[in-house]
Amino acid sequence: MASKTFGDRLLQVLENKGFTKNSLAREAKVHPTTLKNWVSNETKPDDLKLDTLIKILGTTRDYLFNGSGEMYVSEVSKLDVRTNVKENISFKEKSIADQLLLIYNQNLEILKKIEKIDVKNEITQVRDGLRLKAIIEHLGINDQEEEDRRLNKNKKNNSN
Repeated sequence: MASKTFGDRLLQVLENKGFTKNSLAREAKVHPTTLKNWVSNETKPDDLKLDTLIKILGTTRDYLFNGSGEMYVSEVSKLDVRTNVKENISFKEKSIADQLLLIYNQNLEILKKIEKIDVKNEITQVRDGLRLKAIIEHLGINDQEEEDRRLNKNKKNNSN
């Protein structure tokens, strides 16, 4: 007869496999208190830790959660689980790669917009510079005359 709770079934399987709570916690790389919380049904493991427990104990997800199905994985099922895990990992990796590509493309678009803004600013600055040059030419002031005026003004200020 199947045990009633997730924690009861987890405790049954770990004891059947010769683990103590501490040794299973160490093997699963979780704190012993975390495993105690799982056994006492205070919390349940996340999917990654659950997959680790299933692999270490050779049990099934259905058995641990529902008490249904086989308590232990057969050799054929173990092969299927390994294949599925590899497929899931490659899917997750693909998903991460897709997300990184999306972020890269978004950043590229932002950079293009920034470059356009910078180009627009440069065009505006050049246009403003040309306008200033036209005004200076219109007033009959050339760059050398302007520079001489500044130098003379500075000399007068320094002598006072």
